[in-house]
Amino acid sequence: MRTMKGAAVLALAMIAVLLCAGPVLAHHGYAQFDFTKTITIKGTVTSWELINPHSLLSFDVKDDKGKVRHWQLEQAAPAMMFRSPVWNSKTLVPGDEIEVVGHPAKNGSPNIRPMKLTRLRDGKVLQDSVGKASQPGVCLDGVTFDSEGLPHPCTE
Repeated sequence: MRTMKGAAVLALAMIAVLLCAGPVLAHHGYAQFDFTKTITIKGTVTSWELINPHSLLSFDVKDDKGKVRHWQLEQAAPAMMFRSPVWNSKTLVPGDEIEVVGHPAKNGSPNIRPMKLTRLRDGKVLQDSVGKASQPGVCLDGVTFDSEGLPHPCTE
């Protein structure tokens, strides 16, 4: 009987591991973004959550008719960001005006894969991978592009 209980516990543990493995493997994908399109949007920071595994920057963007849409972008973990002298807990605060250049979500949701991020109050460029990320063979943030401009995962 002990062998049956042990086997049942082992089977349940293996099932739990397999159920968790899918999200972990899919975590760093960029398939949700349209790398054939690049947009530029300006907005007002509403929050900047310095959390693991990725920081989240939320900001409001007004369209031509004045309608506000709430956007988000993911950034690296705070420990990674703070290795650069550009980033600290006060780099962006609610109310800051920003400009983001990046790839929009394929499904039209207000999410963007940033390539360039500028704080407008002082013109400080906080992130700039424009030009670098689109060069074939260059690995930046886990994405490289082939000679036709199509994105592929890579390791830095």
